[in-house]
Amino acid sequence: MKGLVRKLRKNLLLDTAVCVFSLYVCHPSIVFAKDTVQNLMEKEDGESYTINFQNISVIEYIKFVSKITNVNFVFEDQDLQFTVTVVSEEPITVKNIMSTLIQVLRIHGLALLEQDNNLVISRNSNVSQISTIVSSDLPEPSVKNPPLVTRVFRLKNANPNSIAAMIRPMTSASAIIEVSPETRQLIVMDVTTNVDKIAELLLSLDAPHSPLDWDTYVVKSVTPTELIALVKEIVSPFADGNSLILVPQLDTNTIYIVSTPYLIDRVLTIMQDLDVPAKSKIGNQVEEIFIYKVQYQSPESLEASLKKVATDLQKMTTPPETLIDSISNMKLIPESNSMLFTG
Repeated sequence: MKGLVRKLRKNLLLDTAVCVFSLYVCHPSIVFAKDTVQNLMEKEDGESYTINFQNISVIEYIKFVSKITNVNFVFEDQDLQFTVTVVSEEPITVKNIMSTLIQVLRIHGLALLEQDNNLVISRNSNVSQISTIVSSDLPEPSVKNPPLVTRVFRLKNANPNSIAAMIRPMTSASAIIEVSPETRQLIVMDVTTNVDKIAELLLSLDAPHSPLDWDTYVVKSVTPTELIALVKEIVSPFADGNSLILVPQLDTNTIYIVSTPYLIDRVLTIMQDLDVPAKSKIGNQVEEIFIYKVQYQSPESLEASLKKVATDLQKMTTPPETLIDSISNMKLIPESNSMLFTG
């Protein structure tokens, strides 16, 4: 019941406010007491208002905004011969009320120029001006809740050009976004509410983060240096330009891996396959490693063919044992579509 009474009271106050504005436009000689307009509106949470203007002249709405924001508007009546409907079911701030007006004016092809506490509305879009500057390097602006701002953001981690390309579609068509790569600064001039939203977004986009991760692998059977050389040769074809850093720690037989999570998983798998005990050497022969990049057939079909060859070699009077061993010990590297032979 209380909610219904409160809603009826709101509607009555809002309708009264519209009537008062109409009287004010038709009879400019009428003098209102201080804050009369504000008292006719339902205030919520200090500087928030619930408004309901149905199909009123935009000039009346401008006068209302001027009253609650203490901003002076300069315009020609013939440029503002259209109506506007503004309805808010929930309380909205003074800053958002001003932004709504600016966006409505821009939709109708009107440009806005700000000078201190004055806002000029004009159809001449060739005139430009720097609005109130907001920066962490400057003191707070003297104008409270300026309708338009030029804000300077200093980026610490993100690429300024990438950020500019990302936020440009989020701003007004008349907004200005410039980048200073040398100082890593992003300069945005737009409606205050839009710039405030961009500031919130940049808190997330410019947060310190890295796509890289790290892990370690303890070598068991071969030397870290040899394992690193083999892994780099195998991984390079499918690294896709991603960073891969392998650092050996010889004292602990450990390899530190720095890369993307995907590559780290692949590298660990390959290291486990390669890190196997070497077979005993025959005389002065030295075991060598050969990596073949499969080009035309699938590695599986080629493996089957090689094993058939090894079986046929076994039937020879004097079979080539070392060649048969190399074929039998062959390992497939599916990540790089390669085959690894040792012998």
